[in-house]
Amino acid sequence: MFLSRAVILAALVCYLAPIAASAKVYRSLEVKHEFQRQHPCPRSAGASPDRVDALVWALTDLLVEQMSNQGIFDLYRRQAEQLAAKNAPTKREITYAPGSREYAEQQRRLKEGNRQ
Repeated sequence: MFLSRAVILAALVCYLAPIAASAKVYRSLEVKHEFQRQHPCPRSAGASPDRVDALVWALTDLLVEQMSNQGIFDLYRRQAEQLAAKNAPTKREITYAPGSREYAEQQRRLKEGNRQ
């Protein structure tokens, strides 16, 4: 008896939860105009296609604190990038042993490059 009530209740919740989540609250025109007057935003009149993105950025600005030493962090990051670029390995040309097939192919490519 108790199990069947729990199953019925669970089925009812599973059925009604999406309906409740997608329910739209209808407000009068006066309330809509009052909201638009209090929040003068050009996009408040219509539905925004990227509301979730805007909400994420707003929450990020509110909840994520900037580091107190952000400037020195950026300076060290730029210096590390410059040092990595300066110490990047240079492309070395491969030299093959004279008389090998690879050497002959390399010499042929060099001659063709000089002709053009």
